[in-house]
This record gives sequence, C-alpha cells and structure tokens, in this order.
Amino acid sequence: MTDVRMPPCGTLLQTIGIGRVAWATAAGRAVVLPVNFVLDGEAVVIKTSRDGMADAVEHDRVISFEADDG
Repeated sequence: MTDVRMPPCGTLLQTIGIGRVAWATAAGRAVVLPVNFVLDGEAVVIKTSRDGMADAVEHDRVISFEADDG
C-alpha cells in the first residue's frame, strides 16, 4: 500500500463524495464502512458516531480510507 499525497489525490477526491473506511476492532474483527466525506484543505473529513471509528481513533488503531474514481 502506498500513501498518496496531495495535490494529485486531492484533485481526484474533490470529484468524489463516497469512500470507505476500514479498521480492526479491539477483538480483531475487520470493519469496512461506506462513508460520505468532504475535503478541508488536505484533510478528509468524515462524520462519525462516538463508537466505532471514533473509538478506533481514540485507541490508536490504524484506519484506512479509500475512494474509487467511478
């Protein structure tokens, strides 16, 4: 897997509104969810609930984000 840097990636992401996030729960279960997102500068912004993805962030679990170009 390769980190993709802005601006080439940002230009593409500005044309897409749906992506997916993935992470592993504390029990090791993989979770992959579709998400709506927007760009704020170079940051991908995703609205989430207090559990799930936010819990993964709080506990320093790796989270992946991807979006397809249709």
